Amino acid sequence: MKQAIIGELFFAVIACFIYLFTQNISFTLVALLFGTIGSVMMTTKDQSNLSVVEQVKNMIGFFRGQKVYPYKYMKKWSEK
Repeated sequence: MKQAIIGELFFAVIACFIYLFTQNISFTLVALLFGTIGSVMMTTKDQSNLSVVEQVKNMIGFFRGQKVYPYKYMKKWSEK
């Protein structure tokens, strides 16, 4: 719930900037509603007990943890 509230506050700030530049209240309200709905959808947990935000965090951690060890073939025990 905290993540959804933080997302909603973030989109409220964006909606304020939209209103300052466009002076269009309907467009501002639609942007605020889409932001609220999006933040709730991204933080709702699914059947695997993970939200979209948590899945993205796990993916970033997985890709950062991957190490590349290229194999270099050498004839170490060959006869000369």
